[in-house]
Amino acid sequence: MSFGSQAWDTSFSLQALIACNMTDEIGPTLKKGHQFINESQDHEWTVECTTSAIQDLLLFKKLYPEHKTREIDNFIKTAAKYIENVQMSNGSWYGSWGVCFTYASWFALVGLAAAGKSYYNCLAICRGVEFLLNFQTDDGGWGESYLSLTRVQEKTSENIRIQLGQHTCKGSLYVGSVL
Repeated sequence: MSFGSQAWDTSFSLQALIACNMTDEIGPTLKKGHQFINESQDHEWTVECTTSAIQDLLLFKKLYPEHKTREIDNFIKTAAKYIENVQMSNGSWYGSWGVCFTYASWFALVGLAAAGKSYYNCLAICRGVEFLLNFQTDDGGWGESYLSLTRVQEKTSENIRIQLGQHTCKGSLYVGSVL
């Protein structure tokens, strides 16, 4: 059983609830969401879900700085290590969606940065930025086909270059790299 989508749905829901500034009113709900994320960490996750969980727990930690600090810190450290360990040999990460390499690399870079890593202290980030630099097309954009998910290889597609360029630049900015 994969907790990937459920964990991601939980992470995004928690982010939305926290953004409403009603933490006093919904504290028990936030705690239940935190518990679900912790319990699902032993199951197979995707890079996207892992990054969302890191971000959510950091938000939770700001709101409840005394609540299970050691467990949250340990989770974030373990999650960052997971992201580093699943990096592919070409420096990219494999995502769980149709346009997967550039998109997952963006998530991976954001997750590692949220966990306190940067271009200057993390080899996985350096390799990820190098992948993005090498994957850039001659016209300055990035492109990848939805078929890359099933073929496990990068392909270019004119239709999605703008969106992928945004993910690529955002990911690089998060980690302190200038493309």
